[in-house]
Amino acid sequence: MREHTMSSFLHRRSMAAGLLLCGLVTSLVVPGTGLHRPLQAQEKATAARPDTDADEVDSSEFAGVEDPELAARVFAIFEQRCESCHSEADNSAGLDVTSKLSMFSTGSDETAQKFVKPGDPVRSRIWTAIRSNSMPMDGDPLTKDEKALVLYWITVGAPFPAVEESKERKPMTRLEELQAVHADLNRIDRNDRKRQRYFSIRLQQNDPALKESDLALYRAAFSKAINSLSRGPQVIVPASIEPTQTVFRIDLQDFGWDFDVWDEVVAAYPYGLEPVDPRNNSLNDVYQDIKQLYGLRFDGFATIRVDWFISTATRPPLYHTLLNIPDTLDAFETQMGVNRTQDIQQNPRSYLRFGVTESGVSAQNRIADRHVDQAGRYYWISYDFVLNSGKGNITRFPLGPEFEGNEHNQFAFEHDGGEVVYQLNNGLQGYMLATADGARIDEGPVSIVWDRGYTSGTPAIVNGLSCMVCHVQGMKYPRDRKYLIRDSLALFGEDKKAAEDRQPGWDDLMDVLNDDRDNFLRALHRAVSPFLPAADGAELVKKYPEPIKLVVQNYLIELSLEDAARELDVEPGDLSTAIRLNSDLVQLGLGPLTTDNTLQRSMWDFREPNGSPLQRAAAKLQIGIPVVTVRSASNTN
Repeated sequence: MREHTMSSFLHRRSMAAGLLLCGLVTSLVVPGTGLHRPLQAQEKATAARPDTDADEVDSSEFAGVEDPELAARVFAIFEQRCESCHSEADNSAGLDVTSKLSMFSTGSDETAQKFVKPGDPVRSRIWTAIRSNSMPMDGDPLTKDEKALVLYWITVGAPFPAVEESKERKPMTRLEELQAVHADLNRIDRNDRKRQRYFSIRLQQNDPALKESDLALYRAAFSKAINSLSRGPQVIVPASIEPTQTVFRIDLQDFGWDFDVWDEVVAAYPYGLEPVDPRNNSLNDVYQDIKQLYGLRFDGFATIRVDWFISTATRPPLYHTLLNIPDTLDAFETQMGVNRTQDIQQNPRSYLRFGVTESGVSAQNRIADRHVDQAGRYYWISYDFVLNSGKGNITRFPLGPEFEGNEHNQFAFEHDGGEVVYQLNNGLQGYMLATADGARIDEGPVSIVWDRGYTSGTPAIVNGLSCMVCHVQGMKYPRDRKYLIRDSLALFGEDKKAAEDRQPGWDDLMDVLNDDRDNFLRALHRAVSPFLPAADGAELVKKYPEPIKLVVQNYLIELSLEDAARELDVEPGDLSTAIRLNSDLVQLGLGPLTTDNTLQRSMWDFREPNGSPLQRAAAKLQIGIPVVTVRSASNTN
């Protein structure tokens, strides 16, 4: 497959994306919400192009036939018919057909459907586009035989061919991974060892379908994610401890986390195993040596999977735990040294406010205020509404929120919730979602806001994860230049002056937003540029796709027999045989893997008191003993 210079869909995004959360606007129904969104470009093309050859495609001729060249044959079609518009060099809609990471994502379009959903052609956008003849847009549609081959490929799990560059990449064994950790711990001062924690992308390193550019995105996503969870004063790039940049080390102290906080993380980890493989005593011995080097502070986890950490620690409850975000907005603002009511009441020029008729996450109007915390860092808070009518109409009621002592309560809005975007100590951003009365929530209600990129797999805005992906460049610009607050026709006299004091001129507002954005991009560049080279943060987000979303959406993909075998460190054929011969493995839910079906990730990594299905399967296969910990009793988060 040809190599290309990495590019990105991000420069195609409009700057008018809405201020504070991920985006949406309004004609197709968003599943489960009753809300609507506009037709996307591909859907418009499909509707406009005659469906001249969309009769049922029959792929039954391929069923039951062993075809080791299936993936190669399908990708020859993609290379010939799709790659001119969907590659690293020109990834229209955020799709690069040469990248497994991209193919298993939703790309840059606002849709719930991934380009390829293994085992499910109906929910695969590539199949929808091919079958309906909307793609390729230039040239003839695929032939019926080509369509049948693509259909069958998706149906049997969408296996990817090995990329050429992976043939020179030496797979890393679990033994080599632990040996790297052991050697690194030996080099560290005895008093500092207890704080060291190790993370790995070994599974991705060993996946022959992943390109080097895909692995770079995993590394970048890890550095961005872990620094976006940090309480520390500066960006710390995780240290690679071996030449292939597969295993990384962090010091908990650098990120402001104590052992109780870290106990919360590992208590949720579903992949921990203590090796007991009678066929590999060396592996067992190295693990015990690591345990001895750590001493009493060894938590049982020699390494943590990077993909799991990115997908899980960026969501509540771990997101709130790692960043120490309290249960209420009042407690959080006290912790940050922000006094909104005092700013509004006593010094309206100490903060700024603007409103928009429609934000990037909702069809309703929205107000956003910028305050400054006790350390001089920015603290934005939005006021969001279910309806634009009544006291939810910010052109009539722009001077809220209502509180005792507010001289303008007559014109105060009544909001339904909001989001905080605040500057972390290291220059990146943290997030909090809250109800109107200030109670912290994990997800924004879809009656008010929703994630048009389906980052988490649902339309819900998940605090942390959805926000990191949406705010790829930091603060967002307003969608329009309307002065909804200072130009309100409902206000006169002192009320009018109060509105004018709160909302700056357009140029002043843009200066502030640009400063906040520049601060974020500098921190992002420090975190990510060691893996994704770029001159500065602005070039970085234009040149590369947002990495956290790609990693999370690929982590959530259903597992094939080959995927499950790779995660268990066994051969696919051996795992298939073991499942057929061991009813306990069938009881754990692994049976479908023997019939070309897949497993949901949520089934595979679901934590129960005696371990996840992966851990218990490993025990049945005599690979390892599940390492299961409990949450620290002293941690009140």
